[in-house]
Amino acid sequence: MDRRTFCVAGAWLAVFGASRASAAPRRVVLVGGGRSTDRSSLLLIKFIREGLADHGIVEGRDIEIEEIWADGDYKNMPKISSNALSRNPEAILVNTISGASAVKSLTNTIPIVMLSLNDPIRAGLAESLANPGGNITGVATSGEESLLKLLDIGFEAFPKIGTIAAISNPLNPSNITLEKAFSNQCEKRGATARIHRWDPSKSFPNFSDEIFASRPDTLIIMPDSALNANAKAFCLLAIEKKVGLLASVRQFAEEGALISYGYVHRDNVKRAIYFLKRVLEGEKAAKLPIEQPSRFELVINMRTARALDVDLPPYLLGRADEIME
Repeated sequence: MDRRTFCVAGAWLAVFGASRASAAPRRVVLVGGGRSTDRSSLLLIKFIREGLADHGIVEGRDIEIEEIWADGDYKNMPKISSNALSRNPEAILVNTISGASAVKSLTNTIPIVMLSLNDPIRAGLAESLANPGGNITGVATSGEESLLKLLDIGFEAFPKIGTIAAISNPLNPSNITLEKAFSNQCEKRGATARIHRWDPSKSFPNFSDEIFASRPDTLIIMPDSALNANAKAFCLLAIEKKVGLLASVRQFAEEGALISYGYVHRDNVKRAIYFLKRVLEGEKAAKLPIEQPSRFELVINMRTARALDVDLPPYLLGRADEIME
């Protein structure tokens, strides 16, 4: 596990009031699910900084954010969450259900801001979207809806799908729920569902052998920060095996997945900074309604389609928000 610190500064008067102009930086800790060097983690930090800039906060003096990462293994969450609290932060940012749960088990006073978490109500993190209660707020996602939509898109791209393999993270509570929805939908469509649970202690070659032993026609990645951290490896593997890979995060399409469909991650993270600003101004997280995504995007990678020799239907291409050539 590693820690890095970056300072975010700027229009202090506009954000926290004139009385804070000469105060020390506000301390915030990010409890992240991946590794600090993963592309997904670097994008997360980039989006956080964009959100800070959107709210008039620029680098220099105003906020100090310390990053603490689980290195893609959620078993590390209790330890790094305890570490986060030892830093005496005024707020904590989280990008995983596991991280939010671990932090919430340790404090009911320090505000927790979700950077896009799937179904926090079902996870027991909040009472409702309108009235979260407790000490958590931010941005939530509807992973089940977008996953089933992604699956429907997969059937449009490959009408004769026989077997679909899905990779999930068993340490992500929301993935267990998504597994059931995925399997039920496959059964309704007459396809065989194969669930492969990610284990960070396994070597990637051994895990890939397990996935492709059942000779799947298509591969789907469940929405999860630790899985996102391995996007490039999964995409390269799918292309090598000549299998179309579908994911709910745009990063996968950028790395070589055939199709991605889901909420716009950048929008969610930037919007979450609005909640961070509000709690640092003294508002109670319990009284800040949790928001959900308002924008989704379908991205198709035509380079991968050509590499797989896949002819995608024109009506699917016509619905794409972006086609990568």
